[in-house]
Amino acid sequence: MGTRNVRTRILGMVTALIVAGVALFGRDRIATLFAGTTEARLPISSLLSDLQAIPLHPGDRMDGGIRSFDKTVIVGATMHVSTDSPMASVIAYYVETLPRLGWVRSDDDRRPDEVKFCKSGTSLLVQASNDKDHPIYYIGVVWTSYRGSQSYCPRTAT
Repeated sequence: MGTRNVRTRILGMVTALIVAGVALFGRDRIATLFAGTTEARLPISSLLSDLQAIPLHPGDRMDGGIRSFDKTVIVGATMHVSTDSPMASVIAYYVETLPRLGWVRSDDDRRPDEVKFCKSGTSLLVQASNDKDHPIYYIGVVWTSYRGSQSYCPRTAT
């Protein structure tokens, strides 16, 4: 019984330290500490503007509108798009169009049905998806402070 009481007390102290740390420093600073960066978060409004500035592949239409999310160390705006065109044509369109908007193609190894770009610490991913009714693809503009994420782009990328 004595060992169990000691473990319970230690667990209680560790829990109290975590709660006090979050209360004192805030969840953003704690998340940033574990993510390994001190980069300032980008607001969702900035990501929404970036996403809305992207012209869709001719003839394509957005499915269901734009969605956004904010999970402290990752913030994003995304949409799904329907197309009647071959995915190779869609990907080629974005490879040609996005650099004119300041996006730089990433060197990350990707599948042939997706392409990643970076701009000022923000990533943009165009990714084909198979839907049984019609071809669709995803466009996501994401900022993350987590360097291990496949959505991470360094702030120096322009």
